[in-house]
Amino acid sequence: MEKRSVMHHLICAYILLMAGCTTSDIQVGTSTPERAINTWTALPITASSTIRASTLTPTRRPTWTPRPTRTPTLTMMPKLSPEEAEDVLLSLYQNNGGCDLPCWWGITPGETSWKEVNSLLTPLGNYGVYTLGRGARYTFQFVTPESMWDFGIGYIEPDIIVIEGIVEDIIISSRWVMPSFDYSLSGSLATFGQPTEIWLYAEAESIRYLRFDLVLFFKDIGVTVFSGGKHEREDDALIICPQNYKEPSPSLHLWSPEKYKTGLEADHEFISDRLHLLEDVSDLSPEDFYEIYIDPSTQACFETPAKLWR
Repeated sequence: MEKRSVMHHLICAYILLMAGCTTSDIQVGTSTPERAINTWTALPITASSTIRASTLTPTRRPTWTPRPTRTPTLTMMPKLSPEEAEDVLLSLYQNNGGCDLPCWWGITPGETSWKEVNSLLTPLGNYGVYTLGRGARYTFQFVTPESMWDFGIGYIEPDIIVIEGIVEDIIISSRWVMPSFDYSLSGSLATFGQPTEIWLYAEAESIRYLRFDLVLFFKDIGVTVFSGGKHEREDDALIICPQNYKEPSPSLHLWSPEKYKTGLEADHEFISDRLHLLEDVSDLSPEDFYEIYIDPSTQACFETPAKLWR
């Protein structure tokens, strides 16, 4: 079963704060759920597996061409039997409900109403609701169809933020977009293009293992990708290999492309002062990062000074 990451919950917590949360009480849906940026001088990179930006050969970058999001008509449905619900889930999962991200399963941030979401998703499972000042966060839970089990029974758990009756944000594991969605680092870059901003956090010390968090912000698309993993330390440098995810799959924050101008605005509570822009703490710009890691076979890593993360 794929568990929600701490990152997923932090993202949801921030959106609740931005929406004006007035109570921490949880109401239950139709049934009870089952359950300061620093600058630095670049260090010489000596590790054989580490690539500097200056050695890169530019790669042709696909051009993201904005297009109208396909928004299918959402069908009103009564409460379904487990078998019927599984059929609908599989149908939605097969092609992401016939639309493109940031639309998820036919739900488009900034356009789809809660009435439509309620009619589409409530018959498929359970939900809890956190009351907000101007709306609510709905946390759904659907039993994963048996044909999609990886390690036994699991759940699909989207969070949908509704403000004044309209869906504003969706938080979902990238595992549950559709079967053909490549949620690897290279896959995300190939799908969305060069990130507008890249944010990094890296532990310099830990009693268990060193961990990094990576946030890719795609302003013109309306998507933020959150991932994390383990890294190593060599003397005064931390060695980050961002293609090595720790989580089973990254979390996605989806919104209308017109809503947020910067990564800090979109995900401030998670980014806070822990994370820093990649170009301020490494020798890579977003363009350099894109050129390296769009290659699915790359083993390249990069350095960041350990002194910045103490």
